[in-house]
Amino acid sequence: MINASIRNAIFSDEYAVHQLCVRNNLVLDEYQETWDHLWSRNKYYTKDWEIGWVIEDSKKVVGFIGNIPRAYTFRDKIWIAGIARAFVVDEQYRKYSLQLIIRFIKQNNSDILIFSSANSEAGKVYELMNAEKIPQKEYQKDLFWIISPFNFLVSFFLKRNISTLYSYLLSLLFAPFLSLLSIYRSSLISLHEKKQKIDNILIENLPDEFDIFCNKFRELNSDKFLAMRSTRDIQWQFSKSFAVERRPRIFIIWEDREIKGYAIVTRQDSKKFKLKRLMINDLIVINGRLDLIHSLINKILFYSKNQKVSVVQIVGLPSFIRDKIDSLKPFARRIPYHRFWYYSNNKKLSHDLQLEESWYVSTYDGDSSL
Repeated sequence: MINASIRNAIFSDEYAVHQLCVRNNLVLDEYQETWDHLWSRNKYYTKDWEIGWVIEDSKKVVGFIGNIPRAYTFRDKIWIAGIARAFVVDEQYRKYSLQLIIRFIKQNNSDILIFSSANSEAGKVYELMNAEKIPQKEYQKDLFWIISPFNFLVSFFLKRNISTLYSYLLSLLFAPFLSLLSIYRSSLISLHEKKQKIDNILIENLPDEFDIFCNKFRELNSDKFLAMRSTRDIQWQFSKSFAVERRPRIFIIWEDREIKGYAIVTRQDSKKFKLKRLMINDLIVINGRLDLIHSLINKILFYSKNQKVSVVQIVGLPSFIRDKIDSLKPFARRIPYHRFWYYSNNKKLSHDLQLEESWYVSTYDGDSSL
């Protein structure tokens, strides 16, 4: 007999939630010390902040949604966002999913709620709760460059449940054609780049000038809803053990001894499908300059060849950045559902965020790269 109830999550629930995620094939971090990093070491966490909610039946955790505090800036004000994390419910308790989301939405300490890693089923629940789809165009359209046609095709066929043997044989057959297509697309590129200095460094080695750049970018883009970027914020985001395993790097571009932009990359490989993937999690340049964007991405593509990855991928970024990336002739793939949703009880904020030009979202936002 089901006798479930919903309560506030506590730190001692971490292992039970980890087991819940494993039961439901939700791949997250190893549980040890993860919650300590997400909340206790999070500078926006306060003692009155709820870390999440659980569905419990006979003292067994059968459902969970986490609530991570993150700061955003918009129109010269700091806004605190509650970021949904690991929304998961055991199948026989799915009827309680709406009640769990209601508890999340009714929290009092956040200005806006963000759901950045939604799948098709979660999206249906968010829509029922009147959450809004992000108006940033093409967020469901991934851009990517194929670095190793053969390895990319192996992953492509494995993902379609073709046996390993046949995946390799088909890849041998089609790889030359994909290589020719990639060469042809590259020949259409008209590069706009200068010989700027670009540093490729570890996240922990950010230079002193980095915060100066972030403050300047924020001032120039006060009309954008921007996730807080600073040395401390970025190092927190990419310093926990699971993030470190993704080998984060930051490419910083300089001009006249000033930082003019950067891009953060991480590895997001799939052992199951033998895919070696480099994800561009964030890309920021002053005034959206085409030459800076081209220089950064070309540097990343060259780096990816040395790292022997199969593909380089980008999710998100606003249209005025993507339009310039498109001139580098990436391939594109459309996801058939909305991945990024938001909800706010602040009517003015909610109204302003309906405008596409108010957003600058990448996988740096929400919990996508946590």
